[in-house]
Amino acid sequence: MKLSIVTIRHDRSSGLIARVSVLVFAVCHFCLSSCGRQEPQEPKIVARIGSRVLTVDEFVRRAEYTVRPAYCRGDNTVHKKIVLNSLVAEKLLAWEAEDSSELNPDESLLLHLQARKEQAMRRIYYQNLRSQITLTDPEIRNAYRFAGRTVELEAEAFPPDATDADQADRIDSVEQFDRDNEPLRRRIAWSDPVPQQVHAALFNDSLRVGQTIGPIVQVDGSALMMRVSGWSDEPALSESAVNERLQTVQKHLIDVHTTRLWAKEIWRLMRGKRLRLNPQGFDALVRLLQPLYFERDETDDLLQPADSALSMRQELGLVPDDQNEQPLYEIDGVAVTLGEFQRLLRIHPLVFRNNKFPASRFPYELRTAIADLVRDIALTREAYQRDYDRDPEVVEETEMWRDALLAQRQIRFYLIKHAADGWSEDDIVERILTPYVDALQKKYSDQIQIDVDAFDAIRLTRIDLVALERNAPFPLVVPDFPQVTTDPVLDYGRRLE
Repeated sequence: MKLSIVTIRHDRSSGLIARVSVLVFAVCHFCLSSCGRQEPQEPKIVARIGSRVLTVDEFVRRAEYTVRPAYCRGDNTVHKKIVLNSLVAEKLLAWEAEDSSELNPDESLLLHLQARKEQAMRRIYYQNLRSQITLTDPEIRNAYRFAGRTVELEAEAFPPDATDADQADRIDSVEQFDRDNEPLRRRIAWSDPVPQQVHAALFNDSLRVGQTIGPIVQVDGSALMMRVSGWSDEPALSESAVNERLQTVQKHLIDVHTTRLWAKEIWRLMRGKRLRLNPQGFDALVRLLQPLYFERDETDDLLQPADSALSMRQELGLVPDDQNEQPLYEIDGVAVTLGEFQRLLRIHPLVFRNNKFPASRFPYELRTAIADLVRDIALTREAYQRDYDRDPEVVEETEMWRDALLAQRQIRFYLIKHAADGWSEDDIVERILTPYVDALQKKYSDQIQIDVDAFDAIRLTRIDLVALERNAPFPLVVPDFPQVTTDPVLDYGRRLE
């Protein structure tokens, strides 16, 4: 199971999504870097705001992993100063929220911060396993031999429903591969992102033209049949091409080893545990969740994800009061009711492995999502035992989300007081929030320090993107950029020495 960061690029003239590309910082389940985790280093600080800090890393991620507004979207000095003022202002607004007796953190905010922290802990858990991987020279050389290969094949996929005895017999028949509809012709390069089972079957010394491979049963229960038509090898000729290919090979091998190590770790934690679903409780949950998470695609009558704002965050209140005590499942002899499960979803919303499937398959997809949630609970428990909640990266990420959420609350509270209903977003920022931020800058000026050298050294991209952590309960990598000021002037605070 792989994780990447999806960058959604926007058309600046229309604001509509123009195309989607995938920026892979890591091809692993929870990792956000493409290599083993480095030893924690003292973070470089660009600003101190009282007891809060804004690190260079947070500055760059907040500016580049989400879409900035037009008034600070560039990479020039003026726009960069607006970014700094906006991020400092977010810390000041969070400070104000903490000092307000009317905005004390409630259960909802605390649970969301717990969820963010635990998601980061599981990621660190994975990264630490990844950092243990070492490769041997013979292993690298052997993989390098196939790294320029592209295999041509005919492929046919069988849906997950093809798991009963009759369908299994049909898939196993090589003759059926010939009689079915025209197989899909594919060209798969060594570096293409394909399941490891497929990769291992195609890139080895035993591959032959005309060979039939499969059925390969994948994680979602679907099966794949392939016939090899031929292949070509493209040698790396220049020194830079050789080095680039070598890095690709090493990264792929680390991915494979880490996936296996992660699977062993999960097996160790889940060994001896049995998840038993209560039929009545599960059927009730199916009826409750299917319309919440999925809707029918009219073009092919398959289920597809419903509106994300609804499907990911509306779990609270979904279970009727008279069903709260209905048992849903039992793990380690402990029963979990529908009501208790609903509370779990506030910390770990369900993550479905597939985004499109027949309605009849929803119960299977839901069972898998529940099993993944139970697995993540075990991983989180182990992560706490390893003190990953104290990891500097986890602490910094949790504090980033805490300040962003508190600032958003303070902004809503302030706008309600100033009767901003009906105002345009631009007017709210320019005429209400910018003066408010200016006042906060003056109020806290003697407690703000800016590292001018660190700030000047920062370089920002002009590419608009939204970074998403796929297959995670909370996909957004960073909070939305705080649209709170258009002021580019640094007329507050003092220099950080």
